[in-house]
Amino acid sequence: MTDEEKKLRNRENQLRYRARHPEKVAQRKQYSQLHRYKLTLIEYSTMLQKQNNACALCLVVFKNTPHIDHCHNTGKIRGLLCDKCNKGLGFFDDDKIKLKRAIKYLSR
Repeated sequence: MTDEEKKLRNRENQLRYRARHPEKVAQRKQYSQLHRYKLTLIEYSTMLQKQNNACALCLVVFKNTPHIDHCHNTGKIRGLLCDKCNKGLGFFDDDKIKLKRAIKYLSR
């Protein structure tokens, strides 16, 4: 078996595992985020509770594991976001000026 075939087989196995065990995958993602941002499970649960288990921006109740939003300059945690809102901020590089321009644009 070539290296490429091994990589493909490994990737297929990963996809099957994720499909069969979505709860374990979500737990692993949550643990990874908590570790990365040095949050305890209690602190994380408190944030979820304060936000009513909903995104801090769009207020939609979380269906998947929320993203821990933080300032890239200071590292300070701002809140929990859904995937769409997290990506949206990322596309604007967390730049307030760009976001203000986007709001102005949408107001046309």
